[in-house]
Amino acid sequence: MTSEQLVLSLPDKLETFYQGSARYAVLTEYVDIDHAPLSLGDSVISSGQFVQRLGRKNKSRATFEMQDDCYLRYVGKHGDFILFAVNDTLADYCYAFGYINATRLLVVGNGSAFDIILDSIDIYDDLPIDARKFN
Repeated sequence: MTSEQLVLSLPDKLETFYQGSARYAVLTEYVDIDHAPLSLGDSVISSGQFVQRLGRKNKSRATFEMQDDCYLRYVGKHGDFILFAVNDTLADYCYAFGYINATRLLVVGNGSAFDIILDSIDIYDDLPIDARKFN
């Protein structure tokens, strides 16, 4: 088998793993990511934009919120997963949320799962200044 045949035979499968209460996806050159804008709640997010919270305001049970000075950067979508990196970091893995529809996501961790109900989402085009000191 030639190296070209080997590359063509690799599946476009997203590998995921759990750490704590979060699911992560391993990004490789073989994973095809859709970078098209995506409806989330009452907003549309584009690849490279940032959020700090996913879920309803004042409803911690159905919310995923980053700690202070950390933001989720939308990478794109693969199959039933939407992918987010942290701040401006470049890594070969990122957060993977199950995408049910524009108003509901699924967070699956190591032995836990909950859904996120999306309403209004604060989207930032640039990484807010408070997070830049950590990059």
